[in-house]
Amino acid sequence: MKTIKTHGDDWDIPYILDMLEDVKGDEMVAAKWAPRDALVRLDGSRATIYTGQEFDPAQYRIERNFWDHDHCQVCNWTLCVSSDPEHVDGYTDGYFWMCAECYQRFVAKKELNDEKRNQHQQRQSG
Repeated sequence: MKTIKTHGDDWDIPYILDMLEDVKGDEMVAAKWAPRDALVRLDGSRATIYTGQEFDPAQYRIERNFWDHDHCQVCNWTLCVSSDPEHVDGYTDGYFWMCAECYQRFVAKKELNDEKRNQHQQRQSG
C-alpha cells in the first residue's frame, strides 16, 4: 500500500483520501488556532464544540475557552496554543481543522489528485 509522509509520520494514502472527504477545502480559511468554547454536559460526561447552536441548559452549560486543542482532520497533528507556528497556524471551516502542511499539500497544491481519480475509478468499477 502506498504511503505519504506528513510531519515525519507515514500515512496510508487511502486513509488520507478518506479524511479529505470529510472537509471541503474551498470552505477552509487560514487561521491561528485558539481555545474554543464548548458545551459540557452538567455531569461532565461529554463535551462538544460550541458554535452558537441551541442547547438545553438543563443538560449542558457553556464553558468558555474549554476546548484546548484540535487535531488536523488529515494527519492528526495537534493544533494548540504554542510558541511553535506549526501547532498554531492552520485552516478551518469553523469546525474541522487542517494543519498548514496538509492544507498546502492536499488542498492548495492538490498533491493527491491522481490518487483521488484512481480511487474513484476503482469504486465505480468494483
